Amino acid sequence: MCSQKDSFLAALGLPRDLDDEECARSVSDLVSLAATEKRSDGVKLQDIVDAVENYQCAEYLVSIPQFVFLSTTWNFDNKPLSAIPRLRLGKKTALQLARPIIRDTVSLVSSSAHDTTNAEGRELLKEIAGFVKALYPWASASASGNDLEEMKTLLRGLLDSTVVGCVSTIQASLAAREFESLFPRLVVKSYVKDGWADGENAMAQIQAALGVLNPSLPTEKLEIKSTSGLIYLAHTKPTAQSLISAFPQLYPLLLSSLQGNIALDEALFVLLRLLARNHLRIASYAIPPDIAGPLCAVLSAIASTHLEPFIRHLNLHLISMVLSTIHPPLRLEIILGLTKSEEFPQIRGPAVGFLKEAVLEALSSPAHPVEPNPFASPMLFRAFGPVLFKTNPPDFLTFRHTRDDLARSLELLRIADCLSFYYVLLLRDQENRTTVRDMDNITNVGKFFLRPLRQFLDHHIHIIVEGEPLMSLLSLQICLERIENALTAVKGGSVATDRDDRVPDD
Repeated sequence: MCSQKDSFLAALGLPRDLDDEECARSVSDLVSLAATEKRSDGVKLQDIVDAVENYQCAEYLVSIPQFVFLSTTWNFDNKPLSAIPRLRLGKKTALQLARPIIRDTVSLVSSSAHDTTNAEGRELLKEIAGFVKALYPWASASASGNDLEEMKTLLRGLLDSTVVGCVSTIQASLAAREFESLFPRLVVKSYVKDGWADGENAMAQIQAALGVLNPSLPTEKLEIKSTSGLIYLAHTKPTAQSLISAFPQLYPLLLSSLQGNIALDEALFVLLRLLARNHLRIASYAIPPDIAGPLCAVLSAIASTHLEPFIRHLNLHLISMVLSTIHPPLRLEIILGLTKSEEFPQIRGPAVGFLKEAVLEALSSPAHPVEPNPFASPMLFRAFGPVLFKTNPPDFLTFRHTRDDLARSLELLRIADCLSFYYVLLLRDQENRTTVRDMDNITNVGKFFLRPLRQFLDHHIHIIVEGEPLMSLLSLQICLERIENALTAVKGGSVATDRDDRVPDD
């Protein structure tokens, strides 16, 4: 096979009487030893690459993929790729020669990709893309139709494994860039990651490799069956309309990706592009009812627990977008569940914001719609009054808290959101469609919520006035004063001078 086989074996310190199969196996063992042990006293990876190049014995390099992977750490100047066209088939078909190479690579990538840095992961993506673009045309020159289809399947599997394994290193900030493009007024600080263009370039090369395997089928038209398909789709920047048609296929993958924190950037980008139609005044896409609840549940979990502020912020926006597409009764059910969440107390406060959006939307509609809206009806107070206008835990306002306790309190933030909602509702529901202005409701809110809250603030007044004010307490004090003035206006009376009489007695 190799005209300079003896010299090749001598350069690697191997016996000269090895047959071709034994030679290939020995070279593979040397590669494994050099790659995993990084020995300084034996044959090095560079020695093997040099021997292959110098003596033109690439057919013995069964473990070519290990070189492709390790070139991200050792600079081999892409020599393995240049060796592929010189592989001589001999008695083996292209598929027989390439199959073990591809399978070894898949195994190596799957076991090693998760430990790479961002730079190494991106380089690996580019190396594998180059490997596919070099190997497939070489095989196409001689492979039969069936062999070529299997080769295509193997190489697609290699691309899939690499992309999924390295997805956390892509860091192309798809979701952040899309959000900042759609909502520039909401951007206080950009969360687009440095080096995002390098990740985008790596994925562009992967897309090019996919194009080599399927030249007549654009990447965005590929059937989406797995997480890798979701990743490919996201990086093609699909239109919202194409996402709508693909949503039945996409939803299980999106949910799995969100729950598993795999390809999170890509999944959030796809959801954002799909749901932002409503905010762009394009015909909206209504999330199916059986999907809306589970989707809001997983988004609320991410919004409550993710370490990155932008991801939490984005997920709250996505929940709001999902809720805006569904019918009011289901919307009420989901929001009510979020306001009472025991698993994720962090979501209770934002859920009051979702409620405010729904109520303002309902109050802006005609007073006597064909289909009654629960957000502009007495049902609102019946459903949410017992949740919003009491503390969690119920005795929260009866204890004295330290400054540090109050500074960390999620309940204070939720109470502030509830006060803001109550104030807006008093002002906007001029027709009393929600019964917010009924004296019974005003009396009950005052007795069980506002008055205990005022007493709580009196007991902690030293934290408000001494030293640097605690903003969470100060905001509660301001909200209470605004509500008291609004209640006075509702009753048509004057502002009481006795502080204890500002909130009506029962």
